[in-house]
Amino acid sequence: MKKFKRIIAALTSLVSVVSLYGVFSVSASASTRYDTYAYVFYSPVDTYIKLLHGSSDFYSNSDCIYLWSKNGSLGGQFSVETMHLGSEQKSNFYYENSSPNSKAGIMGSAVYKVPQGKSSFNVDIISLINDRNNSLDVKSVSVNKLLMGDVNLDGRVNNDDVTLLNKYISGTVIFNETQIIAADVTNNGEIDFNDYSCIIRYVTGNSNIVVEE
Repeated sequence: MKKFKRIIAALTSLVSVVSLYGVFSVSASASTRYDTYAYVFYSPVDTYIKLLHGSSDFYSNSDCIYLWSKNGSLGGQFSVETMHLGSEQKSNFYYENSSPNSKAGIMGSAVYKVPQGKSSFNVDIISLINDRNNSLDVKSVSVNKLLMGDVNLDGRVNNDDVTLLNKYISGTVIFNETQIIAADVTNNGEIDFNDYSCIIRYVTGNSNIVVEE
């Protein structure tokens, strides 16, 4: 019996060593720590936006990397075009909806990763056209910078987000559209254990928030 217990203890120690090796290996591979942001384009009520054009500041190719974009709940098509100029680039944002409505909501979002300690960029709305082909005040649309993984929307990614995401996956809480954007760090259109796992690894310092390509 004592011999059996010693074998179990040895195996447990081995598993612990292997686990620690795995943690440090992941940490080493993620030598550059990134924060990932979604730029979320929000339309207020009664604007009937048919066309939008927005543009970012110029930013360094290495300091801000475009990952993906998504359409929002308002319908229509949201897209991003990236222009390169030497070591810098800028993004243009487009939204088109042939059947706009009066509802408030999200037109689309664009996701970028930025090395920690580096600044991201600002977005200016260049033009807005409604369903009657009239120009609207460009301030009608807000562009909010959302930290990916920050599902409780407090500006940080920590254990509170892990706990809340677990409750969402188990069906005990409901997320709004902004929270769903923040939670889908794997960009597969679903909020599941894969997103949960990515956020845990980020919180513990073992990887970046999004799945690396």
